[in-house]
Amino acid sequence: MKSLKAVKILKYVSIGLVCLFALEFIYFGIKMINIRKKTTYYSALNSIIKTDSGYVGVGLSDSKHSDFIDYEKPGYNKPYLYVYNKDFKIEKEVKLDIGYNGEYKDIVKYDDGFIAVGNVEVSLANHKDNATEATIVKYDKDFNIVWRKNYNLMGDSSYNAVKIDNDSNIIVCGSTVFESSAIGYDTKGGALLIKYDKDGEKLLEVTKGGPLSSATFNDVVVLDADLSKSTKTNDFCKAYPNRFFNMGIAEQNLVGAACGFAAAGKIPFASTFAMFAARKSL
Repeated sequence: MKSLKAVKILKYVSIGLVCLFALEFIYFGIKMINIRKKTTYYSALNSIIKTDSGYVGVGLSDSKHSDFIDYEKPGYNKPYLYVYNKDFKIEKEVKLDIGYNGEYKDIVKYDDGFIAVGNVEVSLANHKDNATEATIVKYDKDFNIVWRKNYNLMGDSSYNAVKIDNDSNIIVCGSTVFESSAIGYDTKGGALLIKYDKDGEKLLEVTKGGPLSSATFNDVVVLDADLSKSTKTNDFCKAYPNRFFNMGIAEQNLVGAACGFAAAGKIPFASTFAMFAARKSL
């Protein structure tokens, strides 16, 4: 009897311990959830400056853990401003809600507001090519946008840093390169320096270390003889419709037009079946 009683006691003790562990697990789980809800997680914080009331940082976020901005599927990373008090508690978040993915790289105080610079995938074509346009945004003291300017010389551009000169002009530096899908893709790229006035008007532009223009890319044209689906030149047509020419079932016109484009300084690609080119274009 004593052994049965001991077994029962041990059973109840075991159940009690399991319940206790379960309650502790639930308690700490709820505590961690509350901590997480009170904490804003950002994908990146790239720069931060001191202000009279605290700090302002810039980076990117998908808003998934934000207490200030609702999360929206599919969760693109957007350029973000983070406003902190002197104890580094986030008091406000500001999202640049344009395009697809993007980020702010740097920020400075300017007049009674701020200048933030970075990049953003403005269009669907940018997003598919994983290419960005450089962006510069002037905010007032309440973080409302005063003006915004985008820049894209070669297909994939970004502003990486910003300074204010002695004349209150805005100096930004970054890079501009061909996007990876571009014909004539150049991996060297080019350093970029631009000067803006207080209203966002461009005063000076300098590129160095890479192609000075996108001429190699923009000079490419494609001609087809009504066979774009079979020759796959329709992919080029979808991406760059202004530089695609369907000459119809007329290979002589196709070759003649390509020669004309070449004489005018363009880089033509005449596309048709080999047997048609050999028999019908002469």
